[in-house]
Amino acid sequence: MGVLSWLKSKLIKKEDPYLDPDPMSEDDRTPRKVPVVVNHEEQKTQLQEDSMVEKAREFLEETGKEVVAQGKEVMEDLKERWQNLDEDTKEVRENIKKKATEAVQKLNEFVDHTIEKAKEEDIKDQEKDQDKDGFADNPINFGSPLAGDKTKDSFFEKAEQFLNKDQQTGAASPTADSNETQPAKPTLELPNEDEKV
Repeated sequence: MGVLSWLKSKLIKKEDPYLDPDPMSEDDRTPRKVPVVVNHEEQKTQLQEDSMVEKAREFLEETGKEVVAQGKEVMEDLKERWQNLDEDTKEVRENIKKKATEAVQKLNEFVDHTIEKAKEEDIKDQEKDQDKDGFADNPINFGSPLAGDKTKDSFFEKAEQFLNKDQQTGAASPTADSNETQPAKPTLELPNEDEKV
């Protein structure tokens, strides 16, 4: 230890951490305890921060209690409104349920009726095709001719009558061989297969 350091230590009784920057003493070379430097401003800010944290915690607790209380009020109000709505719409819901039940009944009756009708049609079809070859066993009856055709003959009967009249009068029929009465016209002859063109 230097003389200057020894003198300073004798004059100043209070330990000042700034006096000896070397924590090791020259006498014994053992470390000496260096006091921690505490800044009072940092302590004040730390205390202020702690108090702010405490105030924030209290504020959040109070706010949480208010939120819970308001939430309970809102839930009670919603339950009450739901019960009122349930009571007000009960009649309408019952009417809708009744109408839906009636509609289902009508639909079921329609389906049953359609199934019965289809079974009857199947029976009629089976009567038409008893040998089950896919063709009707009897010719189809299209019913009676139209009302205006009852007094008149059919087209084919009229055509037959017309031909009979023509044959009786001696007029040339379109089916008669017309080559006998007219001279032969020249025709173009086609080449035989054997001939080369």
